[in-house]
Amino acid sequence: MTPPPRNTTILERQLRSRLLSSADRLFDRSGFGPVSVGRIARDADLPLETLRREFPTKHQLVVAVMEARHRSWVADLTAAVSVFTDPRDQILAVFSYLEATFRQRSYRGCAFINGYGELGRRNADVAQLADEHLTWFERYLAELCDRAGLPGHLAHAVSLLAEGAQVEAAIHGSVRPASSARSAAAMLIAVYTVEGH
Repeated sequence: MTPPPRNTTILERQLRSRLLSSADRLFDRSGFGPVSVGRIARDADLPLETLRREFPTKHQLVVAVMEARHRSWVADLTAAVSVFTDPRDQILAVFSYLEATFRQRSYRGCAFINGYGELGRRNADVAQLADEHLTWFERYLAELCDRAGLPGHLAHAVSLLAEGAQVEAAIHGSVRPASSARSAAAMLIAVYTVEGH
């Protein structure tokens, strides 16, 4: 008996999710270049033909993984920030979220910084995804600064602190960059709050 279309769609989504999860984990661990689609299919415990049907090229899989990573990161970050009501606390919560991320043993750096570093100069789609990810983050910080009554240009400084913390945390394997960046952000907020009064 042929299952109804709705069930087929659910199955396809489950298969796609498994493939994206395996690809994301392997890309994060080893980089995009060294990981073959065959290795991803084996990790997902699915036939290579299934992967090829969902993602005819490795490039399409890379793009899909980065798009999924962005959606996940946005959802997790905004959820962590929304716990607080004061916009100033929300800005600092960004760094608390990063600190929690850095504590994960699997953390190997920002996927978009890593992706741009590996592929961005020769892959326009990866470069664009990295740019869109950073642009979203900068705009989000600008919104938080605006709600807090802080100057818009402060968002760029906070973004630099966050991006730098991610790089340093990956290189040193330490959570300290998050707390250091949070302290620096708090000092900036305090300076502009005093000036505003």
